[in-house]
Amino acid sequence: MGNNHGVGCKKPCPTCHVPEAELHDCGEARWPLQMGTETQQIIDQSRELTVTEGEALLKKNGLRPIDVC
Repeated sequence: MGNNHGVGCKKPCPTCHVPEAELHDCGEARWPLQMGTETQQIIDQSRELTVTEGEALLKKNGLRPIDVC
């Protein structure tokens, strides 16, 4: 799965935006689903910012700037 975020990331679920601290209580559907287009937009936006700002944006969303097919 190309969308796995890895151990220790702030939003590790590849399906929704549930924060790491709330993984124990993910029975409710209160977190929006992650869409591939949204993820790509965030990555593209981070590339237009300075390195520090881009890293902050990616970290906030639990993403890494890796293009997958």
